[in-house]
Amino acid sequence: MKYFYLLFLTVLSMSGLDVKAQSTHQQMIDCILEFGLKELGKPYMGGTLDDGCAEELVCTNEKYDCVTFVEYVFAQARLNVYGKTSETLQSQLTKLRYKDGMIAGYGSRLHYFRSWILQAEKNGYVKDITYKIGGQKLQKTINFITTNKDKYLKMSGCTGADLKINLVKLTAMEKSLSESTYYEISKYEVAAAMTKIKPGDIIAFATQLAGLDVVHTGFAVNVGGKIHLLHASSQEKKVVVSDLPLDLYLTGNKSQSGIIVVRPK
Repeated sequence: MKYFYLLFLTVLSMSGLDVKAQSTHQQMIDCILEFGLKELGKPYMGGTLDDGCAEELVCTNEKYDCVTFVEYVFAQARLNVYGKTSETLQSQLTKLRYKDGMIAGYGSRLHYFRSWILQAEKNGYVKDITYKIGGQKLQKTINFITTNKDKYLKMSGCTGADLKINLVKLTAMEKSLSESTYYEISKYEVAAAMTKIKPGDIIAFATQLAGLDVVHTGFAVNVGGKIHLLHASSQEKKVVVSDLPLDLYLTGNKSQSGIIVVRPK
């Protein structure tokens, strides 16, 4: 587990990297890789944000699902590079995870990762570069949560007025996504695009599953000159760097149709 982290630090020292002389963008990328690789081996757990009916900020690095891993590492990096004295890790996570950076019930959480990307891009945190590196324009009906409420505790096991409010908010979120277009690189075209993907890029894995946009996410890392995935893996039950390069990793996952590539700004 420590191999990739030690290799990364060795490459930095060999290149004569001076953190103070870097651009803030390069500092951001280096922080993402450093913080992300430090989390190697941390346990995977699905549904880490869905304990109980009340919607409260969860901030932990004890266990992750794929999205909370990306959020935690990205928030840590932003705090390190851009944080003001009034900023905290909690405030950074809130800005990433909730609509308009405000916790207002379960329906205010950005459950769909495309919503996460759109808000982060609007806030100037990232840039969706999928189109520039070969993505094709697509449109898809998004309604997975509202048509599968029984799969979500806070949509099935919690009653009262909040449930109705959450349903209204989630329906609006799904409608907005369904009416918007986006770009995706087909899994069969990823090999050709890999030379344009850089370490630190956020990789979102699109899916053919009805009503859903993204099924997985992680960070791009360079291993032996090829792009691999640094992610919280549900199969390996921990944070890992994929054994396979990104293109081969993707072709081995039937539910994944392609990728969306987002670059930290």
